[in-house]
Amino acid sequence: MKKLSGFLMIAVVIAMSFALSACNSVTKIDDFKEKLETAESLEFSVSIEALGVMVYSHTMKFDGNKAYYAGSETEPYYTELKDDGYLYTYTKTADGWESDYGKYVPETSEDADPLAGYAFEELFNGKNYEYSREYKVYMARSDADISFAGTELSKIELTLKDGNCNISASATIEGVPAKIEMVFKNIGSTVVTIPETTIG
Repeated sequence: MKKLSGFLMIAVVIAMSFALSACNSVTKIDDFKEKLETAESLEFSVSIEALGVMVYSHTMKFDGNKAYYAGSETEPYYTELKDDGYLYTYTKTADGWESDYGKYVPETSEDADPLAGYAFEELFNGKNYEYSREYKVYMARSDADISFAGTELSKIELTLKDGNCNISASATIEGVPAKIEMVFKNIGSTVVTIPETTIG
């Protein structure tokens, strides 16, 4: 009987090990990439800190054919790709929100997809990561070659929680060491409302 109990205990431990491994499998990163690529809406923010000073931050919200942008280097603005194939930009003036006359955007143009300039293939490739039980994050493998929006990243730590993703990474920008933080959240629930225009 004691021998049988010992076998049962070993079986339970093995089963729990497999369950934990499945929970932290790197395939979750691939699943998240697919979720991003098929999402109708999401919010993405990025911030860059160099030499202990925040030098850049940017937030983008996408909702179907509408988008919102706000950053440390630009005034907030909206864009809307209408059914006529024209992309309209809405900016704020002293008199209210103003729309431009729009520019024609072919469906194959990057302007038709606000996320086209951000390649997810490397950043969200599960093969580039391994799970750290000590830190409870996915860490990029030492031999992984990962860049995002044209910037080569290193020391990447990726966290998936409640359907959102936080990424912390290091980079060298114009010869200066920098820390990059990215957040992908509100996937499928982000709402962008174009403001009423007074001009245009």
